[in-house]
Amino acid sequence: MKKLLCLFFIFPLFAAEISDQEKINKLLTAVEKSGLTFVRNGKEYDSAKARKHLEYKYNYVLKGFWFWQKGQKVSVKQFIDKIASGSSTTGKPYHIKTKAGTLVPTKDWLYQKLNEIDSSQ
Repeated sequence: MKKLLCLFFIFPLFAAEISDQEKINKLLTAVEKSGLTFVRNGKEYDSAKARKHLEYKYNYVLKGFWFWQKGQKVSVKQFIDKIASGSSTTGKPYHIKTKAGTLVPTKDWLYQKLNEIDSSQ
């Protein structure tokens, strides 16, 4: 009985953990809803276009491109570090322009959002 009761209380802790795929989707939504300007290869894009671009890159990689094999899972950290932080063509990092006009590396911004997602669980 004690073991069953213990499992009953511990199981919700495991069930609350969200997958990397869900975290990536939450990050993409955060990008879109941010209303901030994204700077990619020297050009500025609104947050909706930024989400579309990052989502396109992510889906393209999942099909087996670049350094991924088709069907290989992408962790949320791989998504941030390898896909969403910079141009795979030019190697230039992406930035986010805050409302104050400050440029922040997209990688830093996404990790901040990931920390918020993780701490809200």
